Order: sequence, then structure tokens, then C-alpha cells
Amino acid sequence: MRNCKKKTDRGTFRRETMMAAVELVIGGAKVKPTARDFRLNYNTLKRYVQIKQKDGHLEKASFGYSSHRKVLTDEIDNDLVQYSIKASKIFYGLTLVEMRRLTYKCAIANDINVPPSWTENEMAGEDWAERFMKRHPMISLSTPEATSLQRMACFNKHNVNSFYDNLSTVMEEKSFTPDLIYNCDETGVTTV
Repeated sequence: MRNCKKKTDRGTFRRETMMAAVELVIGGAKVKPTARDFRLNYNTLKRYVQIKQKDGHLEKASFGYSSHRKVLTDEIDNDLVQYSIKASKIFYGLTLVEMRRLTYKCAIANDINVPPSWTENEMAGEDWAERFMKRHPMISLSTPEATSLQRMACFNKHNVNSFYDNLSTVMEEKSFTPDLIYNCDETGVTTV
């Protein structure tokens, strides 16, 4: 992702400041002196005054400057996060490329206007993906680890409970002392 650092203070005004300046200009004050008094760009102030005069309000006006526009709604963004988490829980992890393709399909299905590069590549851009991962650090998108179907099917509540029931029965029956209990992993042993 391009980490651009702002070199100007353009767009760093507060919403309340702009609203107060707009009200003064609509009340009869001149644009340039008002902009100077409030330390605003006079063209920006003029633009907000025009929006207010046209619409009668500034609710739809975006305040400030953003280096990128938001493509998806918060609701779709959260749906993608929930889907990613659910997919990993059912042993179907998504790669970053798969998530980018899914995002593009969601945007098209919801009639969202996407950047031309998304349409050309049929997936969300790399910059979007990096910002998405920064916004949602709880998810991890990477190449999923191979899991055998047998291992997935066997790891369920019933089998886990059976294992612990069998373990407690054997422990009671054989009376193992701590020096006879070893912890081993499956390194070098394959079930496939």
C-alpha cells in the first residue's frame, strides 16, 4: 500500500468550524474574509456554501480530505469479516486473493460502483486488501493448512468427550503415577 504522508494542511478543518463559516456566509458575510478569519480555503468554503444553498443542509457533504474513497459499506465490510471467520472455523480458510475476488463479487452483487481496476482484474485491489487487514486485525488471511477429511470429521464434541472418558477410565484402572505419563505429539506419524 502506498503510505502517503500529507505535505499540506488541506482538509484538516473541523466540521463545526466549516458549519459556522457557512452560516456566516449565508447570513451575508463575504466568502474570502470569512475563510481568512476561520483559516479555511475560500474555494472550499464557497463549495460548502453552494451545497448548503442547493440542498438546504450539509448532511450529505463529506467534510475534510481523504486520500481514498470507501468502496464498500460498513455492513458489507462486516459481513466479509464474519464470513472469513466462519470459513476458517469449518476448515476452509481463505487466501488474500480469494478474499479480494469475493469482495469484488459482493460489490457487483450489491450494485456498488467499483474502481475500474477491480473490474479489469475481477477482484479488489491490493491497497483495499491492505486497508481491510489493518481495519480488522482479528482475521488472518493466508494459505490454509491442509487438513484431511478424516481428521476434520473425527474432531467433534462426541469424539473428544469419548477420548476424555476413556482416559479417565484407564487412569483409574491402571493407577498411573506421574513419572509414567508422557506427552507426545504426532510428529513423524501420518494418518493419511
